[in-house]
Amino acid sequence: MKTLKKHLALIAFLSTFSLYAQSQLQHEKKHFLSEDGKLYWQAQKPVYLFVSENPTGTEAKRLESNSTPEYANPFFFDTEGVNYVRTRWAVDPETRKPIEPQMEVMFEVYRDGIAPTSQVDFLSAQKYSDGTTLFYGQGLSLSSSATDYLSGINNIYFSANKNEYAAYNESIPITTDGSYLYQFYAVDNVGNVEMPQSFSFTVDVTAPVSSLSVEGESISDILSPRTKLLLSANDASSGLKSIHYKMDGQNDQLFDENISLKNLEEGVHSVTYYSIDNVGNREADKTFDFYLDRTQPEVLVTVEGDKYEIGSKIFVSGRTMIKLSSTDNKAGLKSISYQIDKNGEVMYTESFPMPQGNGDHSVTFYAVDNVGNSYKSLYKPEGLGKSQYLTDMDAPIINHSYAGLKYFTRDTMFVTSQSLIELHASDVLSGVKEIQYRINGGDYKTYKEPFSIDKEGTFLVEYFGTDNVQNKADKSFVFRVDNSGPNVEKILSMEPVGTLKLDEKGENLDVHTKGVKLYLAATDEIIDTETVYYQINGGTEKIYTSPINLTMTGIVSFSIRAIDKLGNETKTDPIEIFVK
Repeated sequence: MKTLKKHLALIAFLSTFSLYAQSQLQHEKKHFLSEDGKLYWQAQKPVYLFVSENPTGTEAKRLESNSTPEYANPFFFDTEGVNYVRTRWAVDPETRKPIEPQMEVMFEVYRDGIAPTSQVDFLSAQKYSDGTTLFYGQGLSLSSSATDYLSGINNIYFSANKNEYAAYNESIPITTDGSYLYQFYAVDNVGNVEMPQSFSFTVDVTAPVSSLSVEGESISDILSPRTKLLLSANDASSGLKSIHYKMDGQNDQLFDENISLKNLEEGVHSVTYYSIDNVGNREADKTFDFYLDRTQPEVLVTVEGDKYEIGSKIFVSGRTMIKLSSTDNKAGLKSISYQIDKNGEVMYTESFPMPQGNGDHSVTFYAVDNVGNSYKSLYKPEGLGKSQYLTDMDAPIINHSYAGLKYFTRDTMFVTSQSLIELHASDVLSGVKEIQYRINGGDYKTYKEPFSIDKEGTFLVEYFGTDNVQNKADKSFVFRVDNSGPNVEKILSMEPVGTLKLDEKGENLDVHTKGVKLYLAATDEIIDTETVYYQINGGTEKIYTSPINLTMTGIVSFSIRAIDKLGNETKTDPIEIFVK
């Protein structure tokens, strides 16, 4: 057999050296008769020729050379490969006569002085060189084969890590980490020995170890969109080749500088990662589960005490306190702070008052959760866009008035039951909330519209006005109700001269002389009389200004109407006299 090939598992290959790490075995130089009858002779072995008259070689005689005795016993084959021992002519064994045509008789001997050549294959493993060391990964087996030009391969021998050489029979698996030195050589059938080949390499069957760290805002496994994930890995042998990851089971990606979370939606996520070294050892998947919190904290503002909202403004009083609280959906609250107007930001610890003194104020609220989600806003209660505080320290301005008939005299206001009492309040900041009043110590009631008083008499009205932040002002006033007209009086300048009874009248009439004068007067118990009117015989009503000279004769009928300063009126029935 001229070629022997045997396979082994490969792990790592480094380089070939001519230096021996372990001494070769001793191999005898010899001749070899192959199965096909060819005789192979090691080139360094001497040759002696013997002749015998029988096929068993008994009583053989060694041949001597008379012409070249110095090169004959022994002699050496001079040609690599086939050499011949020959006679001049071939003789027929039966007739003992030369055969025709003539031909030589040749005995072939094959000189073999060339060592075989072996080959080592590193199979089934990934390899990597860092320039000085050759690394092999998992699955390595060493497979050796050899070829020989002439006599064929007798065997292959190997040494592992400077141990004694042993015959190579089958592929050599290498399954553990470490540095290795393997030497191989082949021997042919006549004892020619190959110079050993040395292979130095390192086997790396251990995967790298990776780790994940969080850079940025986080608490436990709750992260923010600004957080970055960092992956790192170490490999103790062939070195790290790459780190891989995939987010939420998506496509595998090569890790570069960091893993950004800014495009992830809020919620639960999972990143799977692993590393690979330079000879293909792959780390088992590792998983990091986390919650991405994008939600800002919510700030709850409670106005304790006086508060009134209108339009885009919030009115408060000097008694008002602002209380802050906050909730967060996941990471939890880190801090709350506030800023009034352009003053410095203040960390919130307890309820605080608004600045004293009337005027506009703004309050900005800040909240930050434990992963850095921040909230900043002017106070906007109930989603109404409120953004401005106005401190209202002043009570409303209140007063009263009278609508309709009224008359002021002697430090007293006089009105009638038709007169309306009006209460007024104004507030330039938060506005008037309500007016309450009571009459002559009765129960307070809410003022809704002007009111009147039916009864005559003197009345005390106490009232107060409240603005929308509970600032309060109170007053009182007194007035008198007069519903009665004046008392009317008439006087004739002369006494009657008699009486006259008219049948159609059924009553006696005083009789006065023509030219008698009629005097009129009106008096009021409470206030002055404004005007006195009179009417004679159904004629036009006139204002009384001076005595009336009665120049007509016959029955004279007159009526009187008097009005006081409040318009209260007294009107008499017609009064009749007879003038002659």
